[in-house]
Amino acid sequence: MKFIYQEKPIVVDILEDDTIETIRYALHVLLDSDVYLFGKKYVSYTSKQVYDRLIPTFGTIPMFHLRNFFLCFNQAPPSLSKKEYTLEDLDEFTFEGWMDIPIGQTIPCAANPAKVENIQEYEHVPLDLDFRSLLLDYFPLLDDTIYVCTRLPLPLYFQPSTVSKPDFSKVFALDAPEPSAEGITRVVCRLEPADPIVVPLDTLFQRLHVSKDMKMIQYHPGKEENILYKLYTVEEDLHGQKIPVLPIQEVMKHGQSYKHTVTVFYEDAKFAFHENGSILLECSSKQLRTVDEIDALFHKYDVVKEVAAFLYTSGYIYPTFETIRKTTIVDMTYKIEFMVKKIKPHSCTSLFFIDIGPSFRYRRVSNFYEGELIQEICVSDYLAKRNPASTIKKIKELFHLTQEQATKVVEEAYQSIASLEAENKRILVQHKVGFPTTITKSATDLSIQIDKIPSLHYLPCLNRNMKAYIALLTVPNTITCHEEVAVLTKQPVRKRYEEEEEEKEEKLDIEYDDEALDVEYEGGGKDRDLIVNNPNFTIYRMEKSNHAYDGYTRDCPLTRRPIALLTKEEVKRSQKFPQYVYDKVPYICPMYWDLEEKTPLTQEEVDVLVKQGKRIIHPSTKGEIDPVRDGSIFKMNDGSHPFPGPLKDRGVCCFKKEYLPKKETRAIVESKQYINTHPTSLGEEGKVSYLSKPLRSFFQLSEDCQLEPNNYLLRYGVAAPHTFLQCIEACWNVSYPGKFTHATFLSTLLKVAHKKFSVLQNANLLRHYESFEAFEREFRKEKMDYTELWDIVSETMSVNLVIIRVPDQIHVEFICPVKKIDKEHKLMLMLFEQTIHGNVCFEPIIEHNIGQNKHTVIYPYYHNKLQGAFDQIISIYAQCTVQSEQFQTNLIASLIYAHLPKGATQVVHSHKCIGFSVEDVFIPCYPSAPLAIPIVPMPRSSYDHTLFVLNHFADKIPCRPVYKIVDGMLQGILTETNAFVPCKPEPDHSALPLYPFKVNHEYEPLSMQKDKERIDNQLLAKAEHYLYASFRRTLKEKMRTPALRKQLNAAISKKKVTTALLETFLPVQWVNSIPVDFTKEIVRCKGHCSVSDKFLLPRFHLKTGEPNRYFERLANELNHYSRYSTFVVKPQLRMEHIPFFVEAQELILVHSMVEEYYRDLTEPKRIASSYDTANVDVQVKVYFKVKKIDYIII
Repeated sequence: MKFIYQEKPIVVDILEDDTIETIRYALHVLLDSDVYLFGKKYVSYTSKQVYDRLIPTFGTIPMFHLRNFFLCFNQAPPSLSKKEYTLEDLDEFTFEGWMDIPIGQTIPCAANPAKVENIQEYEHVPLDLDFRSLLLDYFPLLDDTIYVCTRLPLPLYFQPSTVSKPDFSKVFALDAPEPSAEGITRVVCRLEPADPIVVPLDTLFQRLHVSKDMKMIQYHPGKEENILYKLYTVEEDLHGQKIPVLPIQEVMKHGQSYKHTVTVFYEDAKFAFHENGSILLECSSKQLRTVDEIDALFHKYDVVKEVAAFLYTSGYIYPTFETIRKTTIVDMTYKIEFMVKKIKPHSCTSLFFIDIGPSFRYRRVSNFYEGELIQEICVSDYLAKRNPASTIKKIKELFHLTQEQATKVVEEAYQSIASLEAENKRILVQHKVGFPTTITKSATDLSIQIDKIPSLHYLPCLNRNMKAYIALLTVPNTITCHEEVAVLTKQPVRKRYEEEEEEKEEKLDIEYDDEALDVEYEGGGKDRDLIVNNPNFTIYRMEKSNHAYDGYTRDCPLTRRPIALLTKEEVKRSQKFPQYVYDKVPYICPMYWDLEEKTPLTQEEVDVLVKQGKRIIHPSTKGEIDPVRDGSIFKMNDGSHPFPGPLKDRGVCCFKKEYLPKKETRAIVESKQYINTHPTSLGEEGKVSYLSKPLRSFFQLSEDCQLEPNNYLLRYGVAAPHTFLQCIEACWNVSYPGKFTHATFLSTLLKVAHKKFSVLQNANLLRHYESFEAFEREFRKEKMDYTELWDIVSETMSVNLVIIRVPDQIHVEFICPVKKIDKEHKLMLMLFEQTIHGNVCFEPIIEHNIGQNKHTVIYPYYHNKLQGAFDQIISIYAQCTVQSEQFQTNLIASLIYAHLPKGATQVVHSHKCIGFSVEDVFIPCYPSAPLAIPIVPMPRSSYDHTLFVLNHFADKIPCRPVYKIVDGMLQGILTETNAFVPCKPEPDHSALPLYPFKVNHEYEPLSMQKDKERIDNQLLAKAEHYLYASFRRTLKEKMRTPALRKQLNAAISKKKVTTALLETFLPVQWVNSIPVDFTKEIVRCKGHCSVSDKFLLPRFHLKTGEPNRYFERLANELNHYSRYSTFVVKPQLRMEHIPFFVEAQELILVHSMVEEYYRDLTEPKRIASSYDTANVDVQVKVYFKVKKIDYIII
């Protein structure tokens, strides 16, 4: 930073994160005078912003007041003639440029004391002093320069300096280590619109659509229960319901969208469009990122440009994103890591951090008041029911207070909090002092994570300070620090002429962010242990034990909530009820609770007490109950969940079964001896489980899945999330233990895929992926299943793959393979597929030998116990064809070729063999992988010869003629497989029945030549459209100047808008021709890129060649069409109606439906024939249901 005093630079030892108070003191010592500071900053204000800034000082805006404001700008002020100015008067001025700004205080007049006028008018105007803010809060300043003024006879500007400056020179002189890594892990920033606008969120929600990258859009109208979710889907379940790709935990995560916004979710970024026109951009990642990398991340997605372009065409001037440096930082997390082995505590670390217990607070921040931090610590300890003595000790040590000072501060804070609690007030810490910091030390490194950073300007200071902090802990030194802290309960805002103002009594307004629950107390009851709703007395008991947390009421519903036992007497009276001790507090789940006696009751005890006159509280009773009036017995539940136990993360709830702590995990070898008897639940990795009843019946097994003594057929546990690839890898590890790593497993599969990529999956891989590299990229994500990997797994492992499902308690389903089972040369590998909570999971079916303690995953076809089942599977596979009432399914290429004479050649279309040429006649086949034989064009012969050849082979292959195709002349024949066989056109003389429909086929390759004339005409028409739209929008932007808008409004009201008037607003440069590249750019950016100070417009219409009359056309629209004139002169135009529609990949749910929708989802539809199908729009799923061993339903 540069400091200028009397037009000359001065040298002063100042840091960017020093407080203004510290800087003023340093300058006071250097110049031996009180000082006033100001700088120059570039600003751009609207007239409304200036009005709101000036009006509070006097209630009106006198001429001298407005002139003093203009004197802040480094240019000649405009001439002012009115005595007072209104908002409409301010519309005539512009407020943009380098402006003098005061530093550390507010100044109601000119910020430069050398320019001020009418200073006496401001004598009694109060000033707000902000000396505890940091210098970096005022960045960026022109040339990083601050102007220093010493005391003048102007008391308005000069305040006394009273604080000493801490000496950091020795600390920063230490040999600071360089960090091993640093960067931003989270940032939330806001873009503000230039003018106030109201964005129609419902229209925006309809306009945006989810995609593979944008997996969710949320419309948050203000209340969580009204949130609308638009979710990306790929699959459907068996009932035709769309299955979202995001799990319910990510969809329903609390607080992930902002109120009154449409929030767009990407994997690594979030964009929230607020109804006030602002945009919130959020990035959260475990990866440490630089500012430029975050900019690149936000620029990667075009949603901001898409929304801006849409709103721009509707009349909105919307903010655009350039860099987070030009946004308002809402929240940011910075992390820095050092390679450090040993550290030694140092007293001077308090210069940077205050250790408040489980975390630290970074203190070199704006408005860091130690007194407020003390209040925060007192609230936290009070709510945690900690002994005041421990709080006093902590305060004394942290802030170097005497015993008397610490005791007084803590006692006063506890008394204030207790009085608020007695009134059933919610207690929250509204503002946390300093930046919350987590410091983690491991054996070799130390990481520091600092949260809640409000500005990018902190980052250089944090880097410097953290290196100094590490140097203090690691470099031997003799530096000592004994900081004396002046403690106030709260430092009020200081004002000039305070003696003239009555200080109002300050109430303790404490709010605490980490509130126990998200409900407020109602009813005003004095005894919260008698309140039966909002919140229920059980919550109060959990709070007393410090066990409640935000979201507990969602994790454990009211009818399953346990009761915390707070006294020894309560524990003694509850001995007969199952108890669970959580954090030293016992919990019970009784059916009834006596609120008056604090006693749990059984149904039998309640029946006796009711006969004696006790009453059960009615379910509709709310608030604090009166035992005499309402009764005292509260029914907790129906008795179905009597066992207390822990929730997954924390807290206690009631369950149907008793909680039993998990035993220590046994080694996998040991677990082989243990069989999980549950037939459908997924087993732990390496453990074995029973098969379900339909599979036991199919394989003719006993109830315990025994094949023979000591031999079982079981499921083998796979690592979560139990994907197809993980299942295959588990099979490898069982078959070849210790021989393959995960990387070699993947690379082995890829080698086979690369070798036979063109023919695998019936050549569908070649069709679905542009190249093997594209396939490999998708494969590396490890999300593929058998629909794309069936052939690869079968070829690599040399197995016949069998995949089995069990849809219910009776039937068995088999997934049809594309190839026949090779029982002579390949082994059998069986996988079991099931859907758990919407996720498709796989487990191999293994032979488990207890006596030899081993597993067998793959079997020979002629297995002495399983051959019968394998024979039956082959018979089922033989029926794997899709039947039609009129046509049958054709055979694949290899099967048909076996019945054709030598010399037959193949016809290939779109990388598929679609048939063969035999005696110059086309013999169709099912679209298949090409064979290793010559390829020829589509053959054609005479009709009679074509008919003869088809009939000749019809007994061996399905090619029997069924219909003749006539389109003017005889064109060909339709076979029994619905395949078209063309012939040479000739007059119709066939006896075959006429096919009643028109036949379109793609046997002839389409022309690859582009229709250049049509493309050029479309390009020119679009360019003309976008140029005129941009021309009209440019006039709208010019109307942001109040004087021009006033002039155009006057002409519109009289219907006298002329071309001459518009030409004064819009400077245009007419050109006789426009280059093709510029025309393409206009179309690409839809006219937005053509906006500049001077328009380049074609003199002649690009398509028709007629003279362009843009000005005449626009003048006519403004004079006669109110819609266009409103668009131009109003800040925004009501958006045209957008019809509501849902795209094929989208699912829209309201908040209340999400849980039920996910719960009702079944397993996804599996396109069983996707790997043996080509060019088929509708694929039919085939089920093979086994009711009995000898009875199959197809």
